[in-house]
Amino acid sequence: SRAETFYGTLDEPAREALRGYVARSAFDPQRSYAERLRRQKDLVGVLQSIAQDRSDHQRALGLLRGYRDRFNASPDLAYQRYAQALVAEGCEGFARLHNAMTPAHRLRAAQSLKGYEQDFLLLAAR
Repeated sequence: SRAETFYGTLDEPAREALRGYVARSAFDPQRSYAERLRRQKDLVGVLQSIAQDRSDHQRALGLLRGYRDRFNASPDLAYQRYAQALVAEGCEGFARLHNAMTPAHRLRAAQSLKGYEQDFLLLAAR
């Protein structure tokens, strides 16, 4: 449904490309969920620590920056490799899907992107 929001109704070659991408995906919901829980626990700890001493702004900033860094790059090196593999897989899968699209699909995608651009410009002007 997300692809159809962007491209419009998919024809069978595009659906097959999408099915193939999903079937080959290394995405592991349990592993991703465990990392999400780790991040949440980390954030709660950071916020509790900040709440204990609200007067030290530099310390709070340091704690938040550390959290940001751990959010962007998990301390679990195996998870970092997994996340990088998912990004590469996503790029390849999206390229295959895009290559399976008709010219009409690609026009719809360009129009969708133009709409996003207009939304961002409007928000940036506020």
